[in-house]
Amino acid sequence: ASGIWEPQETRFLLDTLRPGDVFVDVGANIGYFSLLASRLVGPAGSVLAFEPERGNYDLLEANCRLNHCPNVRCFMAALGDENASGTLYLNELNRGDHSLYPAEQGRDSQDISIVNGSKLISSLHPRVNFIKIDTQGAECDVIRGLQPLIAASAPDLIMLIEFSPTHLRNAGTSGRTLLEL
Repeated sequence: ASGIWEPQETRFLLDTLRPGDVFVDVGANIGYFSLLASRLVGPAGSVLAFEPERGNYDLLEANCRLNHCPNVRCFMAALGDENASGTLYLNELNRGDHSLYPAEQGRDSQDISIVNGSKLISSLHPRVNFIKIDTQGAECDVIRGLQPLIAASAPDLIMLIEFSPTHLRNAGTSGRTLLEL
């Protein structure tokens, strides 16, 4: 109704991102945060948006075209610890709740690509300024794959990680493990 999705996270990006920054959007969905970051980092900056689900990815790309965001590069892949193929379990009622770790049996699924984030991102940008992660339980896998990039980007790196204890349990991990990583 207000034109703002997740107002606290939106405000944080508005207060934090600067022209020339490199923003990584892991679990980009249809691109709300990628588009916002595109405007904030400007033409000297870069946005890397990762979305594994086909329908969301198509909308992400279309939104980037419609909003004239040439500094956004989209990847139809999930991030993880290793390059691999995987299965994404779909939530037909909530396009933002697809997961590598299903909450219940019987969900439709899609075959997807999983890529090591550090290897791919470092080949494009040796350091990044901001990483947003929203992956419905795969956060620990994502962090493990990003550890070399995180180390290279510290101490100036900012990370925003959305997680749910339930999704982490479905993935066989926990909030404590995520925080320790």
